Amino acid sequence: MRWAVNLYTTEKTKKQLPRIMQKIRKQKLQPGIWLITLASNEQNLLDIFQSIYYVQPMFAKLNPDIVGIAESEEAAKELVVKILEDVYVQNQNFDVRTYFKFQE
Repeated sequence: MRWAVNLYTTEKTKKQLPRIMQKIRKQKLQPGIWLITLASNEQNLLDIFQSIYYVQPMFAKLNPDIVGIAESEEAAKELVVKILEDVYVQNQNFDVRTYFKFQE
């Protein structure tokens, strides 16, 4: 799993970010936390899913690139809109894969 250097968060998740990230790395359950990742296929831009899926072995093998963290599905959708607006303003396109830089 890789984390975006310019990780997007909501105000609520920003306050708890170190704890949330640590639990996700250790594959601990994080009910209510939603992750935004680069899409698992090249035809889509981003994926949104509950962090509890990450504890499943098959999902962990996908090794997602995490670009955002939110406290609800609705907040995650709003964060996706913000991400896409920022990508478009900076690049004049929706190439999210080149917008984000990652750390291990």
